[in-house]
Amino acid sequence: MVEKRRDKEVAAVSVLPREKRLRHFIRVVADFEQVWGIDDGGWVLAGTPESKQVFNVWPFRDYAELYCQGEWAGCSPKAIGLDEFMESYLPDFDEKSILLGVFYTREDNGALLNANELRALLQAEVDEWY
Repeated sequence: MVEKRRDKEVAAVSVLPREKRLRHFIRVVADFEQVWGIDDGGWVLAGTPESKQVFNVWPFRDYAELYCQGEWAGCSPKAIGLDEFMESYLPDFDEKSILLGVFYTREDNGALLNANELRALLQAEVDEWY
């Protein structure tokens, strides 16, 4: 029963508009203190038409798993603790000009943010609750 309810929730949230998925991502990540990316023996980076690198992130494993199809079929979701993400990953992404693809789905590219934009959103949410 719980698994069926979770599947319905994943399906419902996955079809929300981009801005609502971004807001959901921020709330969930601040609450559960984890970010999910895709790993293939190393983190998987996507790209933009302008040849910018993109690190895709999701709030739960279930959403990241939905993206592990097609060219990423051999990949698997991997968690990053929020503190490590904020203190290590985001500064590195900023330095390397790697963008963050927040809550991409197969139907919609999701929100594309730079590291400082995502850090500000996450920090504001964390500060509001803690």
